[in-house]
Amino acid sequence: MEQHTSRRVLCVGLCCADIINVCDHYPKEDTDQRSADYYWQRGGNASNSSSALALLGANVEFLGTLVRGREFLTDDFAAYGIHADQCPVSEESPDVKGAVAVIVINRQNGSRTIMAAINHVPELKMEHFQNIQLHNYKWIHFEGRQNIDEIEKMIQRVQEYNTSCNTDQRISTSLEFEKPRLPGLGRLLDQVDYVFVSKDLAVSRGYQNKEEAARGFMHSCRPGGTVICAWGDDGAAAKTGSDDVITSLVYSPKTVVDTLAAGDTFNGATIFALSSGLDVGGAIRFGCMVAGTKCGMVGNKGIKGLQNQLDSFRTHQK
Repeated sequence: MEQHTSRRVLCVGLCCADIINVCDHYPKEDTDQRSADYYWQRGGNASNSSSALALLGANVEFLGTLVRGREFLTDDFAAYGIHADQCPVSEESPDVKGAVAVIVINRQNGSRTIMAAINHVPELKMEHFQNIQLHNYKWIHFEGRQNIDEIEKMIQRVQEYNTSCNTDQRISTSLEFEKPRLPGLGRLLDQVDYVFVSKDLAVSRGYQNKEEAARGFMHSCRPGGTVICAWGDDGAAAKTGSDDVITSLVYSPKTVVDTLAAGDTFNGATIFALSSGLDVGGAIRFGCMVAGTKCGMVGNKGIKGLQNQLDSFRTHQK
């Protein structure tokens, strides 16, 4: 893929191997069933978001722990044009085998059921993040994971950089707050510019719709910060400061084929739009369009070229 000289978008988080079985219907327990199709692809939230960004034409880099012996993953990063040369590499051992997710896709409705095994892959540490040269980046997106203390240190390093650099060299920051089992991430919400909140997390906190979630999580964000909440087949909502909640309808494909990584695709596409100068409303509408298009196909490569529609979302900014 084409390589760019512009400042990069960096996605920090997990990379794993997704092993995917496509079934005509969801299998019953303790039965023997043939798959309609089988394939593998590179997965992990931050990894998937970096793929979406790259397919849309961004100059993007991934930073996360890789495991020696899983070079097919680094080869796939290269095939997408994603920089991954600064990733720490862990030695394979009986315990550290590389993260794997086994996924069942139901052909009847496009649903995906994920069973993930991280296999003791070490989480990224501040010492790895310390090695990157921050002036090379315009946006850094953090996937919220178990290494909360380390993520906080990374964010603080970016904050220190932003206070010392020229305004045009400032780095925008975002955090994905997806998993209800990581409540400690909540303390980081006021330390980044954009917070991506998942439907699962919002429902676990008692919110009944995307608008409630955007308003509720806004109370924990920094002044001037933004909450973005995707709500599956009900589109997305966003809120910044005292402004009204902004919403986007879902962009449904004619047939839902594969919803795997739709949320990660939404995050990547929304970041792409924001970093390209769209306002929040235009960005979440673009994100919903790209994610909806992705749900109508197997995998994600068919979203390449959708950046050509970016101006139509810019035109309709309010």
